[in-house]
Amino acid sequence: MNTTIKLKDIFSIQNQNKLFSFKPTFWDKFDPDHLQYFKDSLESFRNCRNPNFAKVIFSCYKCSFQAYRPVPYKSKFCPSCGIKYAQKWAQGIINSLIDVPHRAVIFSLPKELWNLAIHNRQILKEFSDAINDIFSFQFQKDKIFDFGLIINIHTFARDSSFNSHFHVLLTEGGFTSKGKFKSKYYFSFKAFRASWRKRTLDIIKKYFSDRKDIKSLISNCYKKEFIICLKGKKIKNDLKSIKYFGRYLARPAIAEYRITDFDGHNITYWYKDLKTNSKKTITLDLITFMGRLVQQIPLKGFKMVRRYGIYARRKNDFLKMVLNRYKLKKLFSNIPLPWNERIKKLTGTDPLICPRCNIPMGISKIIHNKYGIYLYE
Repeated sequence: MNTTIKLKDIFSIQNQNKLFSFKPTFWDKFDPDHLQYFKDSLESFRNCRNPNFAKVIFSCYKCSFQAYRPVPYKSKFCPSCGIKYAQKWAQGIINSLIDVPHRAVIFSLPKELWNLAIHNRQILKEFSDAINDIFSFQFQKDKIFDFGLIINIHTFARDSSFNSHFHVLLTEGGFTSKGKFKSKYYFSFKAFRASWRKRTLDIIKKYFSDRKDIKSLISNCYKKEFIICLKGKKIKNDLKSIKYFGRYLARPAIAEYRITDFDGHNITYWYKDLKTNSKKTITLDLITFMGRLVQQIPLKGFKMVRRYGIYARRKNDFLKMVLNRYKLKKLFSNIPLPWNERIKKLTGTDPLICPRCNIPMGISKIIHNKYGIYLYE
């Protein structure tokens, strides 16, 4: 398998210009801020860890020995930055979970509705809120008023096409009005599917009422399958399980190791088809491939992970007191090491220690192609 083909080889500035000029009507449908964020994200991705674009200079105050570190831009399109973000996110989630059983479930939409969110991401937030409302209604039937829900919004399928679906981390039960935890393992599939279908189609009707074909689309989708996996997968309250749940966070819609060929005009890559459980190979022209990946980038500031109930940021004092009793008995505190400690762990040498004087070095200046030079005194 060819591991030398990188997304940076494909997303050159020349190819980017071709992409945004090929189908201008498609790109013009995006909010101007969203379109600009596409371009900014690609620029950050290309320049991520490029010392010729930006770097931090470290100097020894005693002998003036210098070393530098390329600046990581933490672009949501960068594979390496995305992996680190997902790891940090998983660490934060595991430290906020309470010590009760959790389940991972999935909500999806018929393929006829997948592309509706491409130019309007706010609809994804409404879908996410609808999932919370559906669970709230079902829990309240059992006198459960506070439960935990974390929704991870996914916008790409295994073949990297746009496919809106929702991965949900759910507490198997919740708290009564008196603060007692009450388990709930069974959910009615028929009730959930009917509620999910109605809520999503009502949202679509609200957002796309000006479209002439929307009535026929909605009518047709009432006959379509709204796939929900309520049985889901049991999630252990450990870092490995949470990393699995958040594995698609802040990364491109394709892993680089799946790209097998790029001749300058076409890209060939493979993906695993879940229906046949087999590996499939697909070849796309350059513009189509780039478009598939770029349209996955969310609007700046848009939350792809949403917390509800006991995992929401804001909670009343009574609920905070109740949750303190259910904190995990073992909190995970393996905070990711700083970059210099990671290098030291791999090489045995700390890059921030002067090799001549054996003393710590400090930042002396930052050199940036766009913003110039910043000197530290």
